Order: sequence, then C-alpha cells, then structure tokens
Amino acid sequence: MTLGGRLGLAPPCQPDVKVDRVLDVGTGTGIWAIQFGDDHPEAEASSKVMKFECVLTVNRFSALIYLLRSQTSTNVKFEIDDIDEEWTYTTQFDYIHSRFMSSSIADWKAYLTKCFNHIQPGGYLELQEPEMEFQSDDGTFPADCPLAKYGNLLKEAAAIFGREYVSVSSLKTLMVDVGFKDVTLSRYKWPINTWPKDPSFKELGAWGFENSNAGLEAISTAPLTRAHKWTREEVNVFLAEVRKDLANKNYHTYVPM
Repeated sequence: MTLGGRLGLAPPCQPDVKVDRVLDVGTGTGIWAIQFGDDHPEAEASSKVMKFECVLTVNRFSALIYLLRSQTSTNVKFEIDDIDEEWTYTTQFDYIHSRFMSSSIADWKAYLTKCFNHIQPGGYLELQEPEMEFQSDDGTFPADCPLAKYGNLLKEAAAIFGREYVSVSSLKTLMVDVGFKDVTLSRYKWPINTWPKDPSFKELGAWGFENSNAGLEAISTAPLTRAHKWTREEVNVFLAEVRKDLANKNYHTYVPM
C-alpha cells in the first residue's frame, strides 16, 4: 500500500522492465522475492536469508524455505548465508533489494560496499528502512508513555548487541560515500493504528496495527530478556501496556519510513 501496489521504487520493479539477476537481502518469509519472480519470469531472483547466531533460527528458516520452494517458480531460489561474511557471488546483480535490515547490520558502510561491488554498472540498490522512533505532528504522543519507552528500549538493546538502528538520512550519505550515483531519499509515514481521517492512511494504519500487534512479542522478547535482562513475566506485563498505546487512537502517532 505504501508504494501504491509496487514492490519497490527502483525501475526494475516496473513490470515492463527486463532484469536478469535480482537479490533480496533478509528475505524473511520470501513473499517479496516470490512476487518479484512471478512479475518478472525472465529474471533470476535470489533471496539471501540472513544467518543469525542462533542455530535454531536457521533451522526454522530452513523449514520455511523447504515449504516455499514447492510454491515458487524456477526463477526464485532461497539461500541461507551470513551477510557479514565475504559475499562469494561470481555474477553481479541488476537489482539488490534490502528491507528492514536496521538492527541487523553491524557495519552499514561495509554492507553497502558489498552491495555496490555486486551490482552491475547501471544497476540499482533499494533500501527500505524505518526510523526507530515513534512520532506525531500534533503533540498527541506523550514522550513518557509505554510505547515511547518501548522504542527507546529497543534502540538501547540494539546498541548493546552491536547492531544499532540506523538513521535513514545517514544511509543516503553512506551510499554516496561507497560510490552510488543519483541517490534519492523518499519519505513515508506509517500510522500505528486507524487514527487518520484520510481513508488510505486509515487503511494503512489498520494493517500496520495488525502487523505490529501480532509480531510484538516475537520482536521484543530477545532484546528485553537478553540485552535488558528482564524476565519473561516482566516482558509480558510491559507489552500489555505497549499494546494499549498501539491501539490508542488519541495518539496520532506514526513511524517514519
């Protein structure tokens, strides 16, 4: 919805543009790569699943990839790899798509350099990242509410893990520094619930709320228990308050993208 039904803003995402090789970094469930492969049957789409330190996470990804393979066309393949290590691709890509990798990258300049070195001349890198900061334009979001505290705790945990949330504005500068040309920055807002009056933003907020609410425990447990040393009981009690804030339509709050 944010991009008007498009998979990305870069030219390779247009259905009439032909591409050969595409890389989706941190593919998650793989739905982006699957859709791109369906839209571009001429392309070879490779989805790199980031390898986490936890082996069990890799095992779960393996099971997920096995299920997805039976549903995908032959131009999409999934790989498990560690993006912090040296990339061993022998052929460059026309387009690299990287989304929601903030707090997963230890050295963004090194990561962007790898992307640059593996893109064909004239190719594209697209980064889609949120700012880890809840905001409102009308002062309705209290700075001391549980949701605001939650955002700060996640940023502190990411710093402890050595993988800080990146400033979106800094990414443009870093891309230029490593050699990318004609770098553009587009800004969007994701409402946390259905508080907006505008129908399109209201619908976007509805989806955003469902996504945040459903994934809240999964996203929060490791940072709060491992970095901040909370107990599971403390996490559950705190997240109950965070959920209330997420549903509070008096908070005209959004996440900058």
